Amino acid sequence: MLRLYLTRHGQTQSNLNKIMQGWHNSELTELGKNQAKKLHKRIKHIDFEEVYSSPLKRAIDTAKIVSGRENIKTIDNLKEIGLGVWESRTQEEIKKTHADLFVNFWEYPHIFKAEEGESFHDVKERAKKAINVIISKHDEGNVLIVTHAAILNVIMLLFNNKDLSLVWQPPVQQNTALNIVEVYNSNNYNVRLEGCTYHLDNM
Repeated sequence: MLRLYLTRHGQTQSNLNKIMQGWHNSELTELGKNQAKKLHKRIKHIDFEEVYSSPLKRAIDTAKIVSGRENIKTIDNLKEIGLGVWESRTQEEIKKTHADLFVNFWEYPHIFKAEEGESFHDVKERAKKAINVIISKHDEGNVLIVTHAAILNVIMLLFNNKDLSLVWQPPVQQNTALNIVEVYNSNNYNVRLEGCTYHLDNM
């Protein structure tokens, strides 16, 4: 049996300032680094066969802290949804310039398509590829995967066999939320834990 431990990166400066990131990078805040340290403490007893991350710096930095390793393998298909012209802009600004599209992003994600960016269907297809690559390389053991909110939600929908319209439904993937999925025979999945943040209690 293969056990996947999936998490979202720690809080970034853009998260704090409600700026849409997408493929744009933003540094971890001190809180974000501490969130990653808390998750490290929670799972440090686990022997990971490999650690995979999105190629975006906020995810790599989180992966290094959580795993206690410097050597992190990146998979391009694990990066966040590409938000095109929205990237590096605040949510308030986007509400004013793309009001209908902003509603679609949060309320009707299955019909959302970013201007000069991706749809959630695009994200779903590359998320499948990323997970299939990882599963093909590991028959058993434990693997850590560090990625981003939107794509992590999509990945968990895939494992739960749910529709893209439910991308933003609870449980919310907060920064460093932990998800555990057991994989049997490459294509049978058992979600053991989803969106768990008890390691962040008292922060």
